[in-house]
Amino acid sequence: MSESDIRRRLDALMAEQPLLNNFGIGLYWRDESKPREERARRLEELRQMLRDNVEDVRWAVEWLTLNVEPIQTINQRHSSYGLKHLAEKFSPNGYLSNGVLIAAAMIVGYPFKVNPPNVMFGMSQRSIKELSRAAARLR
Repeated sequence: MSESDIRRRLDALMAEQPLLNNFGIGLYWRDESKPREERARRLEELRQMLRDNVEDVRWAVEWLTLNVEPIQTINQRHSSYGLKHLAEKFSPNGYLSNGVLIAAAMIVGYPFKVNPPNVMFGMSQRSIKELSRAAARLR
C-alpha cells in the first residue's frame, strides 16, 4: 500500500475515531484533569503527531498483514501497547507509538475492542507467539 493510500485511510479512520491519536485512544491520565481547552489542544497535538507518522503506519500495516492472522474473536491476552512493543523489535526505526499500532491494525481490518488508552484486536494467538519467538531470536 502506498504512503498516499495509507494517508487517505488514516484520515478516514481518524474521522471515525475522534479520540485516536499518537498516544492511543484518548489522553494520558495526567492530561484528563486539565481544563477543557488545554485537553482539546493536547488531543489535537497528539492527533497531528499520528498524522505525521504515516510512514510508521504504512510499515505497521505491511508488517501486520504479513505476520498476524486475523481471527473473529478479540484476543484479550494482548493489548495494543504490548503488541506495539513486539512490533518495535522488527521495526526499522526501533520505535512505534501505541497510536501507530492501533491505526495500522484498524486499517488492516482486525476486529477490535477499545479499552482506553489501548485496544485489543482479533489477532491469532499462534501468530503472536510465533513473532515473540522470532523476536527472542533477534536478541
